[in-house]
Amino acid sequence: AVLDACEPRGIYVIAALTDEYATGFSPQGDDGGYYLDGNGYTVLSPDWYSGGWRDHYAAWVETVVARNAGHPALFGWEAGNETKQPADPGAWLAWMTEISAKIRAHDPGTPILAGTIDIGSTYVSDTSSLVGVVDVLTVHLYDGASTNDLATAESLGMPILVEETGFSGGDRAASIAGNSSWAFGA
Repeated sequence: AVLDACEPRGIYVIAALTDEYATGFSPQGDDGGYYLDGNGYTVLSPDWYSGGWRDHYAAWVETVVARNAGHPALFGWEAGNETKQPADPGAWLAWMTEISAKIRAHDPGTPILAGTIDIGSTYVSDTSSLVGVVDVLTVHLYDGASTNDLATAESLGMPILVEETGFSGGDRAASIAGNSSWAFGA
């Protein structure tokens, strides 16, 4: 219904299939997959990334992707918003690889976005391992943050999307101009 309502308005949707944080935007039954990390955030647990995602999330992904594959208002699929696994980046990459394959099996024509804050937040040391797993790198730039992900995207031959941005205060116009300069290499 959301995609159908967006299409005539020229709005494109990035469909995030779960959230790293316990916001309630996750598949039914995945509540037990969250834990309180050492930084005070309730996030997806190492056990979830190591295979717990198969309990509820996998079926959710297959159902949602199969039902909405190729919709004209769908800009791209995102396995999850700001997902990461600092304790075991290999488990995160294995999850992303398997989920991307499931998405592509149902919808080979719609891009898969990384959904990450930046490449560094994945803790994956070999960024070339993302080639074939995701089609678009993403960054979330808040309060003037910048990243070297433009160079990474160029080296991998991938586009990059500033997916989230904002400022908590100060001269927001100047801050947006600074972020725009970063994004456009000015």
